[in-house]
Amino acid sequence: MLLDLLPLMQANFIESNPLPVKYILARMGLIEEAYRLPLVPMSLESKKKIDALLLRYGIARQKEPDHPPQAKTPLE
Repeated sequence: MLLDLLPLMQANFIESNPLPVKYILARMGLIEEAYRLPLVPMSLESKKKIDALLLRYGIARQKEPDHPPQAKTPLE
């Protein structure tokens, strides 16, 4: 059973932590996807990989996003 969740755990480290965690929480509708420097949004490629896992595990509450737009940063 724990090995079933391994891909999801590995996704938490697809980019620098806490970026994947913040993205997943945003996709779950629990937080807004916004970052303060020095954090920057994840790459589109990484987001798509995580979106596929969230769909596989039935985790995301929100409809799969049409990438982009990118997350908000303080400079926008």
